[in-house]
Amino acid sequence: MSIDCRKCIFFKITWEKENPYACKVFGFKSNEIPSVKILFVDGKNCLKFSPKTYPKKQNVNWVG
Repeated sequence: MSIDCRKCIFFKITWEKENPYACKVFGFKSNEIPSVKILFVDGKNCLKFSPKTYPKKQNVNWVG
């Protein structure tokens, strides 16, 4: 199973054209998604993946 860095709290997009992706927990920038780089270098999936959480949607009744 591959890890989707875009759903991780440590994933970051940079302004650098050559290295547009970054991992805050490992502290590196890359031209490819960090989990792919980690899998290539380490041979294992990222062990620091932590999913983003989103607040629950509130039901709002608009009276107009």
